[in-house]
Amino acid sequence: MTDTLAARVLRSVRMLPHGAIEVGVLRHRIDTAFVSESARLLAEEFRPANPTLVLAPAVSGVPTGTVVAVDLGVPILMARKEGEARGFVIHRSAYSSSEGIVYDLHVAREDLLSSDRVLIVDDLMQHGQTTAALVEMVREVKAEVVGVATVVEIVPTARNKLRNMGLPEDKIKSLVQLEMRGSAFALAPFSE
Repeated sequence: MTDTLAARVLRSVRMLPHGAIEVGVLRHRIDTAFVSESARLLAEEFRPANPTLVLAPAVSGVPTGTVVAVDLGVPILMARKEGEARGFVIHRSAYSSSEGIVYDLHVAREDLLSSDRVLIVDDLMQHGQTTAALVEMVREVKAEVVGVATVVEIVPTARNKLRNMGLPEDKIKSLVQLEMRGSAFALAPFSE
């Protein structure tokens, strides 16, 4: 984590009326320099794991996921929302705390191979439900999850959820960890 990234996250994070957390530099009017720097750091963190595919949830994970995939020289696969995938699909339902809704994620079965070494990338991991759904999709085809990379993580809920699914701590990386302190956000001490 760099102080610059953490400071930019803290300046742009806010709680939405439905309880979701939004990080302004990663949503709507996306700060491309921030995404580029974040993605480069995440790619370097996971380069030794030799991923063959980046899997990101549409729409929010795509900007960061795309830049990570380009930096690693691997394809990106978007887990699309209901009705957007083609052919035989793998799907999971997940609650998106950033959007305040439950939606189905779909991946075309032909695009996720058992031989893939998958790096799951998202911009924000709050409760971990979307990430957990992506891990389940990868495991359904017997591919390997080499890691979960997020720019911002709200601790400890999501990390605990992934550990309870059997994902080792060293495969879960985030650049900025935040915790709620009353109605404000603060940098959390790293759990590593």
